[in-house]
Amino acid sequence: MSRGFTLIELLIVLMIVALVVGATAPAIARIGDEDPSITAMRELTDLVNNARRSAVERGLATSLVFDTRSGRYWLGFDHASAEPLRTGTLPREIAAIIVGPPDRAGFVFDPEGRARGDSLLVRAAPGDVVIGVNRWTGAPYVR
Repeated sequence: MSRGFTLIELLIVLMIVALVVGATAPAIARIGDEDPSITAMRELTDLVNNARRSAVERGLATSLVFDTRSGRYWLGFDHASAEPLRTGTLPREIAAIIVGPPDRAGFVFDPEGRARGDSLLVRAAPGDVVIGVNRWTGAPYVR
């Protein structure tokens, strides 16, 4: 009786390995890709968290306002005479999927971190998503 594998056995094992690698390669290649709607929601919630943090750190009511038509936002103190702390344009992927409320939406955070404001409707791949803030904690939520 000989020890080792025959050429046929080795070829069968190599074909099975090739099939498994071929079937899993596309899934492995997509690991780094992320749905643009997920990235958009993450960036929006980061902006909301930054606005809340600014209010608590500075001890002043702070507003985060989104212009849903132009895709711009500004973060500033909640009174008309103050210059905005930061303004910017939402990335095109985000601006394209924020659809409401009409014109402007925003959140106001008080120095204790509580919040009031609108909810943003975001068109996401599987369905619409709402981003809002918990009025007592100021924490953003995604539904």
